[in-house]
Amino acid sequence: MTPYEGAVDASKGMEGIRKQLTEQAERFAELREKLAETRGRGEAADGKVVVEVAPGGALKSVQIDPRAMKLGSEVLAEAVLEAAGKAFQDLTAQTNELMKPAFGDPAKLAEEWGAGGPDGPGSPKEAMSKAMGLFEDIFKRNS
Repeated sequence: MTPYEGAVDASKGMEGIRKQLTEQAERFAELREKLAETRGRGEAADGKVVVEVAPGGALKSVQIDPRAMKLGSEVLAEAVLEAAGKAFQDLTAQTNELMKPAFGDPAKLAEEWGAGGPDGPGSPKEAMSKAMGLFEDIFKRNS
């Protein structure tokens, strides 16, 4: 397995390792900021329903065009759910792209680690969450 971009090279001695860890900590801090600002967007009902979600699943906005009211309550509710689903997919795709330089391709990592479904135990989402937690622990100890 190939190490991720910027993996620590132990052959550089303690000062080199400390410098690499500091640089990695800075890159991860930037990544964390970008991830926090990322928003997923999804549309349904020919663009009459638009949903925006933030990391962690929080709905940031739901826009319903007045013309969507003519769809009826059941169809409108389905459109909101469809737009939200698309927004989550968009958020996941953006998150994966942001994480690739630091961790590699999440789908490939999941395969290598024998991960389960997209959100279950051993999922890429869980693996990335654990990796970010480990990084934050290292960052706190070295700050």
